Amino acid sequence: MRHADIGHYLSRRPFVPLRLHMTDGKSFDIKTPEAVFAMNSGIEIGLFDDELSRHVEKIIWCAYIHIARVELFETAAAQ
Repeated sequence: MRHADIGHYLSRRPFVPLRLHMTDGKSFDIKTPEAVFAMNSGIEIGLFDDELSRHVEKIIWCAYIHIARVELFETAAAQ
């Protein structure tokens, strides 16, 4: 994964929520592009307290080299 690759997904309009699958088996759901800060070597993902909250509980750093694949949420992609 590269900066331009993740930028493609984050800049789609309308935005389609996605899941990042990591090389260590973890996954992170991106439900809004405002929760992600893309940099040259990786991304920071803001994890919210709960589904309705806009308060970021913690931030996760993910290097592009460790993003194994991107999965679009089917329900959003079908709309």
